[in-house]
Amino acid sequence: MNRFVISTLLFFSLFFLSLPAAGQQAGTNLLTNGEFRPEKGRNIAGGWQDNSGWADLTVDYSLVDQDNDGRAVQKIQCSELRSGAVQFVQQGVSIKKNRVYRLTLRLKGDIESPVEILLRKRGKPYTIYISKAFRVSNSWRVFSFVGTSPADDPKAYFMIRFMDTGSLYLAQAALEEVAADAPTIPATDKNIVANGSFEVGLDRWGVLIREAGSPALAMDVHFNNIKPKIINDGAADGNRYLEVDLPESSRLKITSAYVEAEPGTTCTLSCWLASDRPKKISVGLGSGYFQFGRKDARTFTCSEKWQKISFPVSIKPAPENLYYFILETTGMGVVKLDGISLCYGSQDDCKPGNNVETGFARRNQKTVFYPDDAVKIKLYTVNHSGAEAELKVCSVDFRGKKQFLLAEKIDAGREKEFRVILPSKKTGYFRLVAESRIRDQVQDSSQIGVAIVPRPASDSSLDSPFGGHVRFNGEMLDHARMLGVKWLRMHPPHGTKWFIVEREKGEFVFNDEPIRLAQKKGFHILGMLAASPRWASTAPEETAGEGAGGFRSYPPHDLKDWRNYVFQTVSHYKGVIDHWEVWNEPDSGNFLKIPNRLSFFNSKAEVYARLLKEAYTAAKKANPDAVIVGGGASHSPVTAWTEKIFRRDAGGYLDVLSYHLYTDGRPGDALPTPTGNHISGLYRLMEEYSIQPVKEIWETESGIMYPATCYTDIREVSPGYAVSGMEGALYLVRNYIHLLSHGVKKWFYYHLFVSRQADRREGAGFFEWDGSPRPLAIAHAVLAKTISGCEFTENVQIGEFARGAVFANKSRKVTVVWQKKLFPDKPFFLPVPDSGNVEIFDIMGNRLAPVEKNGVFTVPILGYPVYIVEAVHD
Repeated sequence: MNRFVISTLLFFSLFFLSLPAAGQQAGTNLLTNGEFRPEKGRNIAGGWQDNSGWADLTVDYSLVDQDNDGRAVQKIQCSELRSGAVQFVQQGVSIKKNRVYRLTLRLKGDIESPVEILLRKRGKPYTIYISKAFRVSNSWRVFSFVGTSPADDPKAYFMIRFMDTGSLYLAQAALEEVAADAPTIPATDKNIVANGSFEVGLDRWGVLIREAGSPALAMDVHFNNIKPKIINDGAADGNRYLEVDLPESSRLKITSAYVEAEPGTTCTLSCWLASDRPKKISVGLGSGYFQFGRKDARTFTCSEKWQKISFPVSIKPAPENLYYFILETTGMGVVKLDGISLCYGSQDDCKPGNNVETGFARRNQKTVFYPDDAVKIKLYTVNHSGAEAELKVCSVDFRGKKQFLLAEKIDAGREKEFRVILPSKKTGYFRLVAESRIRDQVQDSSQIGVAIVPRPASDSSLDSPFGGHVRFNGEMLDHARMLGVKWLRMHPPHGTKWFIVEREKGEFVFNDEPIRLAQKKGFHILGMLAASPRWASTAPEETAGEGAGGFRSYPPHDLKDWRNYVFQTVSHYKGVIDHWEVWNEPDSGNFLKIPNRLSFFNSKAEVYARLLKEAYTAAKKANPDAVIVGGGASHSPVTAWTEKIFRRDAGGYLDVLSYHLYTDGRPGDALPTPTGNHISGLYRLMEEYSIQPVKEIWETESGIMYPATCYTDIREVSPGYAVSGMEGALYLVRNYIHLLSHGVKKWFYYHLFVSRQADRREGAGFFEWDGSPRPLAIAHAVLAKTISGCEFTENVQIGEFARGAVFANKSRKVTVVWQKKLFPDKPFFLPVPDSGNVEIFDIMGNRLAPVEKNGVFTVPILGYPVYIVEAVHD
């Protein structure tokens, strides 16, 4: 998946942070002409230049006064963008390795794509040092963030980059080195880590359990769906502790939600640990995003008796000054954790940071419901103070409307458990918000997401367009089914891949139970044929690891081994899995790599074409009804790779043509080059190369890279632009409609996994780190129910601003309508018939009432799609 390549480049900046060394005086602007003063005879401010000559676009520059107190403003106007990006730069900026820098820029404009501000290497390999993306509006706003350079570079670019048409205005740019200031926060006995003793369960904690050492074990670990326990007796600190019973060959990672601390200080990190056997456990403090961040950790050997560990940690600069507790261990055993605290100074006996602790239950808490289900969510409170406290709980729906659900008193020194009841007549996304107060002062808060979705259509046809990626265990399969997903692609789980099923030559081992469970629950499965085992791989000897970039990315020495693997695997799963995709993203740098010497080597396209042909022949021999999916282009334009393999006759050895096209969170219809153009290009290629019959086109993987949490009390760090919950729902529905209306038959959204890591945002996920849904999950369920069994019939243009698509069957006609702009300034009022045969719904599945004006009934249309459903009578 080339999304990981993209994300890797984006995060170099925000992580591996450290204190700056002596050198450039902090606070000095390292940019020349950050005020964008004019230079005679130029439309570009002095010291700045365009760097978009490599892209296929039309861009113009001018210096204007746009409400900037009479000072110069740099205007960038992109009128056409066919490929590439607008890049506006200042070159020759000198930065030093391990120095912390602050990037600041004042912006406004009508650009709908994220605008990225970055420090980058000039020339290949185009390394990004520091980067963050933002959305701008027509009002001025100052954007500012910090990061650390991973390299010395005396000639770096300071760059403003975007991929959209429209106008962008720039003012007051700065690049400053950040000094380590003297501490301003005194030592305290208050714990910075919320819910450090698990007195309110797993609130603000993520517990991830997965395979250790080999992805071959992943299906077993995820199928078993091991969950942590909160134990009420025998705690080392307070009344409760966390316990995890790990199976053999497993890996455990426990993370807190981010907490804010001050760089330049020294804190004491402490916790209580125990294990049922001698076990090495690493604990520490992390910062930054996911595995690309900094970690200050130490390893301890623990045993059955509770052991308190405590050590100082130096708080170094980090993105947003955010940090998280992290525990890691591997192998079988029962791990116990309690009393995690982070305090300024040398204190290792901290009091709870909140006088009243409040938290929703996260363990075994159901959060996806059907209408009229009994929606009851557990909530815990502990009052550590000597005063009476008050608890209030409300729900907030997709549009921000509040409904109060609960108000209770909490006696001093008491703990209580509540059941919060949410009315479930209406479908939609609901964020439950609990706050505890003493004398109107908020002591603590907790939030959880709840989905109420329509019951899915009973249609089990192979024609359903709704695909996804999910772990094959009962809980996640049930969630996928409730959300209307009908197809599952096994990437992951990896259970049909070559390096899993034939780890030793000639010894085939199949893990059938998770796959048969998915089939039993009614899913159609797209299996993957890919990924060489070590014994067959042409990877160089020095290639290590089992990751996407390791030995499994290389093709085999002998195509006979590949043919045999395909034949044996397709034969084994005949009737269970009859659809197979050959390799993942073969055009990317990660998933198909070519060694220097290969008997059938000519080019990567030639290698893939040979793999595809051999797989097609072997699969059809094993199962004449097998459907082979191939192509897998992942770089834009997708026609470039597809044409390369068509030249090598690959078009005759596939039944379905696949591609992947990730975006920045904008749906395909809102891109400067709409996704539909790429799809039309693929159909033209099939015509040009006389491929008959014309193959179906499936998008077998794409989604939102970084959806933001919907919890307003949780802080996050993102390596790119964080797509809000509302934007995510908009993206999903509009992108689906756009794809279907341009001839794509299936879209496998990536993904429905739950990371269970509170320190990271799960890329593309339908669910928060705690397992509760995001709004796009509900939007998917409503869309799947609304157009299930319908066929696309036509696109419609409604006036200057609105557009839509029509889907119909014998009993109903569904018109989906939206404004072209993602964030329009005002609604478009669409006339609708005043008829009992017509119902109007929003993307959460709630009825909208038309508004009458002068005898005409209308419904307001913004960027969010609206469904107009009309009953059809013969």
